[in-house]
Amino acid sequence: MDVVDVFKGSEPLSGSAERTLARLANAAARRSYPQGSYLFWEGEQPSSCFLIGAGVIELSKARSNRVPFVIDHLGPGDLVGEATCALGYPRTASARAVVATTAWSIPRSAFMSALSSDPGLARGLFLSSARALIDRYETLAARGALPVTTLVAQRILQLTERHGGASLHLRHSDLAALLGISRETVSRSLASLKRAGAISTARGSITVLDGSLLDRWANAE
Repeated sequence: MDVVDVFKGSEPLSGSAERTLARLANAAARRSYPQGSYLFWEGEQPSSCFLIGAGVIELSKARSNRVPFVIDHLGPGDLVGEATCALGYPRTASARAVVATTAWSIPRSAFMSALSSDPGLARGLFLSSARALIDRYETLAARGALPVTTLVAQRILQLTERHGGASLHLRHSDLAALLGISRETVSRSLASLKRAGAISTARGSITVLDGSLLDRWANAE
């Protein structure tokens, strides 16, 4: 697939002009990240943002003497680090490859030039950020209104759809952090979904066995 087509397939970039996509693609460098390696660290000054081509990226914040707090998991087509890149702020989180990942590194100078000259890019980034914020609000609102197993099922479906596969490289603690729920509570919900035959679990992974069944759990109230 042509690099411009890859960029065009990204939701935040999809409204950009063809010439903007071509400029970004020409400036970008394709990079490979082994499992466990970092694209960037929290606190760094941003020199680029990244478009994920394949794999999964975990965003997390450091905590003193504790396991890092997981903010989100991102997959193919997602931009990583674009907000701090646009604002010029230090990185607010670290980005780690959960599995072997391919990403295009877009220099900040090229990104800022495209952002200032193409309203379609600015609009796409704004809408993408707005949708992410709404999703976060809905997650917070649902936390007190829906059964935990429903929330767990919904997030698993969301992540598998985003990552384009049935298996997630996700620990119980990561899922708990994404939902703002205790690990023990999430583990009990995962056990219920496993007994029902909707999913299977292994160390550090969750696999959807029956998407229709999991969808029914996700819509239970």
